[in-house]
Amino acid sequence: MDLTIINTDCAYRTILHHNKTNRIGIGIINKTQHKDYQDVIVKAYSLIYVINGTGEYQDQNGQKYQLKPGSIFQRIPGQIHSNWVTPNENWLECFIDLGEDFYSALESYNFITMKSPVGYIGLDETLIQRFLKLKDSFSRALDHDLQFHFLEILNLFTFIMKKFGQKSISNQNQQIIEKSCLWLSNNKNYNLPIQMLCRNNSWGYEKFRKLFQKEMGLSPGKYRIMRRMERACQLLQKENKPIKEIALLLGYPNAFDFSNQFKKTYNVTPSKFKRS
Repeated sequence: MDLTIINTDCAYRTILHHNKTNRIGIGIINKTQHKDYQDVIVKAYSLIYVINGTGEYQDQNGQKYQLKPGSIFQRIPGQIHSNWVTPNENWLECFIDLGEDFYSALESYNFITMKSPVGYIGLDETLIQRFLKLKDSFSRALDHDLQFHFLEILNLFTFIMKKFGQKSISNQNQQIIEKSCLWLSNNKNYNLPIQMLCRNNSWGYEKFRKLFQKEMGLSPGKYRIMRRMERACQLLQKENKPIKEIALLLGYPNAFDFSNQFKKTYNVTPSKFKRS
């Protein structure tokens, strides 16, 4: 499936439940041009399945989780949370929105896990197709047939939540990933060997490397380069500093090595990026 041609496509309908109207939504959203969510509290429940791009989610306790294709996360009514999308990555998400009454009913029967707001179920093209087909049928459904289409959406929802329960990584592994991401993103550590991170935390390097690759979709070294280049973009856009000085700030021995890495990552030189 070519994800680059997918645009925002959503369907929202209202269903009467216990003499109350509840809005149900399903679809796909391209959030490249959208603002991040910062310290928001929602009334309706949302289940989001990330299919392209990376970002972060922060729960009400300040715990941060990395998001990548194949991640799912929840917007839980009454719980403050934030999530940030990495710029210029064509973020795409599939979603299911449930009204307050439907959320309460599902939560009371333990269909909604409260152990963690974030999990990883892997990127599955057939799952994306199910979202798109259900969105189409739900948007075209006659009012008196809505309940049957809603049952199909619930079937998809429970399928995802079952996979969530089966594949969510342990709290210990989650802590390892979060701690290592912070360390790898700190510019003070750019030139320190990753083995030092493992030694300081009594982690076996090979086991850590495989865990990081599995959960983040890239190696620790490539993740560090990615965050380094993101920082480079910020400095080039916001700071009136020469390329050589920016290179040194990012831990590169000279402007030549920095420029090579930047061009390899973005297919443009730092100087040209700075002028654009």
